[in-house]
Amino acid sequence: MKQGTDVDRGAGSLWSEFGDQWLLLPNLVTYLRGLLLPVFVVMLALDAYGWALAALAIIGLSDWVDGFLARRLGLVSRLGQCLDPLFDRVGVIVIVVSCAAVGLAPWWLVAVLVSPELVLGCLLRVRPQARRIVQPTRIGKVRTALLLVGFPLLILAAPHALDSATLTATAGSLLALGAVGHLVAGVQYGRALLAADEAGQVSRPAP
Repeated sequence: MKQGTDVDRGAGSLWSEFGDQWLLLPNLVTYLRGLLLPVFVVMLALDAYGWALAALAIIGLSDWVDGFLARRLGLVSRLGQCLDPLFDRVGVIVIVVSCAAVGLAPWWLVAVLVSPELVLGCLLRVRPQARRIVQPTRIGKVRTALLLVGFPLLILAAPHALDSATLTATAGSLLALGAVGHLVAGVQYGRALLAADEAGQVSRPAP
């Protein structure tokens, strides 16, 4: 009974902390991005590349739309600042693992994209006081854009789709650049979290 009470208290605390931010339009767009990830995985596993590409296109577009709406409508929220980078990271991991599982992406790319997240996760595990909102860097945004363009091109170039060597090479180049940017952004985020830990405040890594 006590365990249920603790869970209810935690859920209530989480709800009250963000209040009406849960239903802000930019955050609803962010939720859509998360809901489409399992759709993408299922469509890719079923070789329904057209539907997988459609889901991926909406995921990539929503990553820009939620930020645009938040700024344009003056609806920037703490919840959105937490969810947007979280969904970006989860999305990249889900997409690259799914593409590797069906043979479209190399497993070394999975290692490169997942390793920084594991390191940051361990950092937060060891030093939970470092948990702060870290604003995205320019490199982080460019990294995300490169990956969200590279993966659709990779799927489009697959043998079951256009079977294009040129598109495959283009996608590989974009993903390689995105992987480098991912490593650099991971270092920036790690340093920012440690700086926030020492300062006890929200931190923004250098662009």
